[in-house]
Amino acid sequence: MNDKERILMSIVRRAYELSLIGRTSRPSREKHEHELSFDAENIKTGDLVMALTSQPDDFMVGYMHQKIGYSESVIREIGTGKLCNYKNEEFLAIRGLQESDYYDGPRREMYEKVLKVDYQIYDKHYRYLKEVKVTDDEVSFSVVVPATQKELFTCKFEYNSRTTIKSMVKRVLKGLRNEQQVPLPCKAS
Repeated sequence: MNDKERILMSIVRRAYELSLIGRTSRPSREKHEHELSFDAENIKTGDLVMALTSQPDDFMVGYMHQKIGYSESVIREIGTGKLCNYKNEEFLAIRGLQESDYYDGPRREMYEKVLKVDYQIYDKHYRYLKEVKVTDDEVSFSVVVPATQKELFTCKFEYNSRTTIKSMVKRVLKGLRNEQQVPLPCKAS
């Protein structure tokens, strides 16, 4: 599944979950009321957006790259660096997905590497990673004891395409030995 298909499936999955919540008790609905929303007013660069009036094309759902004026925007296609200039188009920002559902390209690749690190650490040391955040050049996460939810330390470092799972496992194991914050620069193994 490519990035575009995965992100679109996340939107559909979240909408389906909300339709199921609609059939349950009132307190449950109120708890999840704003989980998935569409916002036409507060669109920012980087937001996942959906075009409202154009015919379906590769850019109909994409990332706001630049807002030029009231009715002109540049949209980046999901999973690529391709840009499209839209004129006389309205957009809705898609909100309420998990942060990791928005990742595409190198950010998604790094997120999946971190998930593999999580499996290796849990299997061998009964610890897991929590609050994983990936930006364009940095990754951070906390290492937690499952039974108590006690955070042992946080790990934050820069990454690139050569950052390996093995190098991240080494970093976490070093942190487990020290049980302190590990802000070391990432080096590929």
